[in-house]
Formats: sequence, C-alpha cells, structure tokens
Amino acid sequence: SRIMLTDDYFSDVNPRSMRRLMNVIYITVRLLKAFQIDFSWYRLSSWINLTEQWPLRASMIVLQHDNFMDSYDDNVSLQAVYEKVRPKIACLREAAPLLELDRDERKLDAFLQLHKSDLLVADLRIFLPFTINLDPYLRKVLKEDQQSIEDEGTLMLQNKPSINPAVRIPPPIPTYVPSPAAYPPYQLFHNDYELRHRNASINSEPAMTPLIGSPSDSFGDDVLQTKLSDLTVEGVVSLLERVDDLRPALPKLSPILKENAINGR
Repeated sequence: SRIMLTDDYFSDVNPRSMRRLMNVIYITVRLLKAFQIDFSWYRLSSWINLTEQWPLRASMIVLQHDNFMDSYDDNVSLQAVYEKVRPKIACLREAAPLLELDRDERKLDAFLQLHKSDLLVADLRIFLPFTINLDPYLRKVLKEDQQSIEDEGTLMLQNKPSINPAVRIPPPIPTYVPSPAAYPPYQLFHNDYELRHRNASINSEPAMTPLIGSPSDSFGDDVLQTKLSDLTVEGVVSLLERVDDLRPALPKLSPILKENAINGR
C-alpha cells in the first residue's frame, strides 16, 4: 500500500478501490511465488494499477503485443506500445461502449509517462499470465472489431472496379545499323567509297525531263482545232497522217481502223 500511495495519481483512490487493489495484488503475488518467479513489487503494483483503472486500453496494449510480439523488445515501454494503438480507439465499434470502463485518458497518459522506465514489455510478459483482474472478454471483443475491419477492407479491395489498362504504344522498329566490327577493313573501305561515289553521282545527275511532252508540242494547230466527234473513219485516218510520230505506223493502223469502223464518235 505504501508503494501505491506514493503515486500521485492514486492519491485520489477511494477505500473500496484500494481494498480491491490490495486483494488483486495479494492473489497475484501468491501465484507468482507459487511458480517461483522473481518480480518487483513496484512494477507489479504499477501493472495492476494500469489493468484495474484502464482495462480496455490495457487490453488493447496486450492485443497489440500479441499481434506483433516479435517486433517488441523487452526494453520497449508500454507507453510506446500504447502510442501504436491510440489511433485505433476512434475505429472501435462493438468495443466502443466498453470505453466507459476506463478512467480519464489524460490521466493514463500521465501515468504511462511517469512509469515509462518501470512498465516495460518485459513486465507485461511476466505479469500477464497471472493477471486476474483483466477480463479476457475485452480482448475477444477487440479481436472481433479488428477482424470485421480487416474483412471490410478486403471486401472493398475485391469490389474495387478494375481500371482499364493504358494503351500500350508498340515500340518503334529498330533500324539495323551494322557495326564496323561486322565488316573487314577492306570491305569498309569499299563500302565507304561506293557510298561516296553514289552520292556524288546522284548530286551530279541532271534534272529528269518528262517522257511525254504536252499536246501542244506533239500536234500542230490544225490538228488541235479539229473536232474529233465530227470525223468519219476516213477523217480519223487523215488526221493521223498529220501526226508525225504516228505516220510510220499508219500503214498497219489504217486497215484496222477501217475494218472496225472507228470514227471520231
């Protein structure tokens, strides 16, 4: 009792609560001694005060430790563990009404700060198996809340609409450029000479002239002014005789025109 009365926070504990705390400590000490476990009276009283005055938040600390046991060293303070679970308090559902079991949260912050060096994860691991005043039902409700939140998160991910994949632009077809190592030195010289010779010949070639000139260059004015639709077969033959380029072929062409009665129409 002297140990607890020296704590500034527990100076306002009423006699009934003090009697309950003493009974819990007495039974817990007997259990620890029965299993021949060494412990500190001061640390034990601090642990029992935590679980007695803030049972739900203490259960959240225990659950956090159980879920991430390997990531917590013995020297980590319970204050550090509580800082991990503090944001989860706002997400409580079924366990939210059980927050009324806890006393003022600001006093819990002051208590954990005061006992930062003598309430460690190592103490939790020693005292938790022998803690008789922390209802396991609290952890059960907290686990159900946590499981429901995880299930809803998984369901939301499954129902999330799929995003159309971005249109993939095919990569450009690479242009094959042979490396110098692909040719022997003499062939490189030959290819280079041939390329320069070809470029020089292209640049020196005169401009190409059209193969077929304009009609005014091939026919005279009398031919151009003749209306083709008015010509008979003889008129077509006579017209072709006035075209210099067609005159050599006219002996063979004229019988064909007359045989097929090809006129200007």
